[in-house]
Amino acid sequence: MPAHNAASFLDQALASIAGQTYRPSRIVVVDDASGDDTADIAESWADRLPLTVLRLVDNVGSGEARRRGIALLDTELLAPLDADDVWMPDHLEHLVGLWRQRPSVVSARAEVWRPGQPRVDYHKALGLRIPKDNQLPALLADNFVFFGSVFSREEYERVGGFGRHRGWEDWDLWVRMAANHVPITVAEFPTVLYRRHAQNLTQDVTAFDRGLLDRIEELRAAHPEWLATHEWDAVVRHRRAMLHLNRATALLQRHNRAGIVELLRAVATGRGRMIGQIARQGIYRTIAKGPRFR
Repeated sequence: MPAHNAASFLDQALASIAGQTYRPSRIVVVDDASGDDTADIAESWADRLPLTVLRLVDNVGSGEARRRGIALLDTELLAPLDADDVWMPDHLEHLVGLWRQRPSVVSARAEVWRPGQPRVDYHKALGLRIPKDNQLPALLADNFVFFGSVFSREEYERVGGFGRHRGWEDWDLWVRMAANHVPITVAEFPTVLYRRHAQNLTQDVTAFDRGLLDRIEELRAAHPEWLATHEWDAVVRHRRAMLHLNRATALLQRHNRAGIVELLRAVATGRGRMIGQIARQGIYRTIAKGPRFR
């Protein structure tokens, strides 16, 4: 669990681990140079959980923090949790059970949780579906793996672990695992509450999407054999359209008419598929301030 200035949420996250019907054998909380009492709160749980707290002096970002935390573990399976999210009591029991039936990346299902508002199914709201076959091009186009997942430490190490990216290091890991023939399975029902709050609603949308698109171009240059040329072209075109769509929704939420121009660019770039994307997700993203299109 990476944690940066997570004092407001950490007790709930750790309590959700303590309440699991399938208890984890080791827990590492990585305090990523917080300016609050995140590390002290984490250490207060050491008498109730098999907990190690790693205090970092410099803020290294979520990707590197995850790498350093996992380096302290020797468990067969890994199960990440963000410090502001909450596991339902049967989360580990359900996902580990699915992994034992079929070793894979087992993606959790989640409910988007904004306190005081109705919860929304994450995958359904964003129209995310996990194809049974040919998963890699679909995953490059849309991150359909929710971060709260269970996967093998052996497979994790085989592909090089989490990258040092900030914000989409999970997607990058799933892509490299899928490219190395690790299948992806989705949980049968929601077991995570994905908390939305002011800190994660104010991310720089353009920087996030630009970095993601740059990473896709890097992967294409390094591994052209992963996909046929027309499949790579389709992925890049879709991601460019998503960049315009995310800009549009961010602008429209601020009642900025420039969002209409970005919306038109999204449609022109993404073609017919993007029209369906807007119809399915646009109202939810704009009004409910749900998760970004990933």
